[in-house]
Amino acid sequence: MSTENDDLVRLRIKGPALPPIRLTVEPPASVHLRRPLLNGAQAEEIKRRLYSLAEKVHEMEVLEGRAGIRIDETRSGTSDGEVVIVLLPNDSADALATCKRVAHILFHASPPGVTLKVFAADKPDTPEYALPA
Repeated sequence: MSTENDDLVRLRIKGPALPPIRLTVEPPASVHLRRPLLNGAQAEEIKRRLYSLAEKVHEMEVLEGRAGIRIDETRSGTSDGEVVIVLLPNDSADALATCKRVAHILFHASPPGVTLKVFAADKPDTPEYALPA
């Protein structure tokens, strides 16, 4: 049976145990999908539709035998008058190529006004690939 603490690491160094820590690895690349909220657009409805679109692209990736993508819930949401969805590859192998392919698919399937940018983790301020609205 799996528990939430399965991925915790415990260290013991002469004395009492250190508190549990969670180790995370930043994915090597990510896709940022942005959609401006215009004319009183409903943020939650747009977010729901973009999440659904991302889930369909994930399904396509899996059907092709690839690892797929996931939504980064901590970095996705609504801010500064736009909906932002951050997608991460499920496999770090060829992550940049995966993100570019996913961005291209999403670009052609998205409504007008959506921009997509692919970022590498080592250059988070400079897009590796961008598709304008």
